[in-house]
Amino acid sequence: MKVLIACEFSGIVRDAFIAKGHDAWSCDWLPTEIRGKHIQGDVLDILDDGWDLMIAHPPCTYIANSGVRWLFDKDKKKASLRWVELTKAIRFFNSFK
Repeated sequence: MKVLIACEFSGIVRDAFIAKGHDAWSCDWLPTEIRGKHIQGDVLDILDDGWDLMIAHPPCTYIANSGVRWLFDKDKKKASLRWVELTKAIRFFNSFK
């Protein structure tokens, strides 16, 4: 299978699939920590490249329930910026449908 491990720079999950005989690639904005099949860049640019399976690990900084309290920070400017980042994170997450 042609496998994409999105939002991964460690190479660990990618290499586990390669060890099982799959054509696995990782993709992240960061360079890979382990040499191998890695695309450094925007994963949204390659979503439709014929993958049989995709596993995505999008950053959860702004969409995790543990951070909801910061949306209502007393510092209104900080809270407002947090809402903007939350909206961007949700859009990114929903791109993987």
